[in-house]
Amino acid sequence: MKFNILKQSINWRTTVHEANLVHTINELLTGNLRLLTRKILENVPQVESIYLTGSYARGEGSVLVDEGEIRFLSDYDLLIIANAHPFFLKFKTRLLHKLLFSMKLPNVEIMDGHPIAEILLMAPSQTRNSSMTVTSLFKYELKNSKLIYGEDILNRTIEDSSTQIIPMNNGLRVLFDRMFGAIIPFSPELSEFRPAERRLRHLMFESAKLALACRDILLLLTGNYLISESERQNFFENNRMKYRFLIHDISSFFDLIREAHNYRLRPSKEAEKNAYSFAIRTFKATLAILDVYLNKVYNLKFNDFSDISQSLLSINFHPIYYEFGILISRHSNKKTFSFAHIKNRPLKKILIALILLLVCMNETGIDRKILNTAYYLIFGKSEKNANCGDKKLWNILKDCVCDYYTSPFPPQLKLNDYFHNIFAEVLIRIEKPWLISNK
Repeated sequence: MKFNILKQSINWRTTVHEANLVHTINELLTGNLRLLTRKILENVPQVESIYLTGSYARGEGSVLVDEGEIRFLSDYDLLIIANAHPFFLKFKTRLLHKLLFSMKLPNVEIMDGHPIAEILLMAPSQTRNSSMTVTSLFKYELKNSKLIYGEDILNRTIEDSSTQIIPMNNGLRVLFDRMFGAIIPFSPELSEFRPAERRLRHLMFESAKLALACRDILLLLTGNYLISESERQNFFENNRMKYRFLIHDISSFFDLIREAHNYRLRPSKEAEKNAYSFAIRTFKATLAILDVYLNKVYNLKFNDFSDISQSLLSINFHPIYYEFGILISRHSNKKTFSFAHIKNRPLKKILIALILLLVCMNETGIDRKILNTAYYLIFGKSEKNANCGDKKLWNILKDCVCDYYTSPFPPQLKLNDYFHNIFAEVLIRIEKPWLISNK
């Protein structure tokens, strides 16, 4: 099967809005995907297929409809399959992310710190290798992918995984990525003044995604992860007794998840008015779920999350494939910071600092003692040298975590990988110089 969105329009349901809005939303989405596809084809050679994945492909994209105005809140998740060397595609991925940070699309309200689209480039051989034959969260999510350009390669290469249980360690990356996404728009000062409407929307949107990630973690732990947001929520609602032994305050947790689910499918300005208090509740729930998860997967139990440092530093996380996971990247000063390559900043310390930023926040203010622990963890010295108030220090640490975090589990490249990379670039320059042309 072939599809070309430059000539055709998508005709599947992309949101849960009423029928009279579906056509309008689909036409707007088609126009945006055409612009993205053109940008991809201009910058990536030998593209064979482009797939839309994520919430829009599932028919569950977050679209705010207010007084006739339509705003797309969810970003676009795109999988690109191109007939090129994998290392070359990694290089192109970085270039595309740079381009997408500055790109504007009609009716799109992109959240701060995020590109307009999350992209993943793969060679056809990567869709057939061993990493795609094992069950993973990434592979499972591809079951809903929609072809928007080229030939349907995935339909021939990815086996059905609907009856297989996804490994529990797939959940940790999702949780950390959502925690990171939620602290970008958050700031302690939001409780003291009336922030701009867009700031509240960003906070509510990212907090809702974090809350739903907490639900999904529980589903993964019990082998009940389902393919769509609606299916996961329905199962969770109908089986709440199954989880009451894992969460202390199960009623409040279910109320939080229901609010998050309703907002993600049908964003509303009314819900956004309580974004700050919703974020605080979500942080508290996240810590409870993280406690359950670490105990289940790594046999770690915490009496107090303030003592998490030594425990997490002593274990080795089992990563999932970097190329196939959820990726959040932060673009700053025309550089994409990758924490794994920053000297004297071990990755685990940033992850622990991210946890502590959530731990120290509560309804009454900031726990300075926990904040001091995070400061010492990152900078290796006492926070006394910082000489600033609680809220300013929290923001300093948040900025540090954001600047050095791209994804919790970047791969440890072997030495021969670098040689293969250099060799591939030499071949490209000698045999196919057109591949490196700047368009």
